[in-house]
Amino acid sequence: MAKRMPAGQRALFTFLLTTLVGPALAALAVLAVLAGSTGIGLLGRAGAAVGADFGARMAWAGERALTTFVWSAMPAGLAGAVLAALVWRGFGFSWITAAVTAAVAATLFAALGGLAPQVMPVAFLSACVGVVIWQLAQHLKLNLT
Repeated sequence: MAKRMPAGQRALFTFLLTTLVGPALAALAVLAVLAGSTGIGLLGRAGAAVGADFGARMAWAGERALTTFVWSAMPAGLAGAVLAALVWRGFGFSWITAAVTAAVAATLFAALGGLAPQVMPVAFLSACVGVVIWQLAQHLKLNLT
């Protein structure tokens, strides 16, 4: 029978997964939505990218995805610190805790950063990324619950 990983090591992996993989997943989700013409039409603020060719549309979507990656580092760090503290203290967390923590951290930073109109999509995307991170941690057998 395998020994359980120490709490400090599980907390470190939790923090690293949240802060490194979380922003990458958010950026990929934004790129996937915006790369299609449906995503650009949903935004309504695409400007010249709506009628542009595929290369210009992908450049526009890539720029937004990169902005998402950079912007989401701070909320991911906050959520990662909270979740790592839960793991380190021995409480663990469930998928709903991961989703709520990610959504609250992203909402806090979106509201403080002047992204008030986009708070709901940002919170939803963050909650989805939090659940994916939790599932990834379960797959890696970090025993977070």
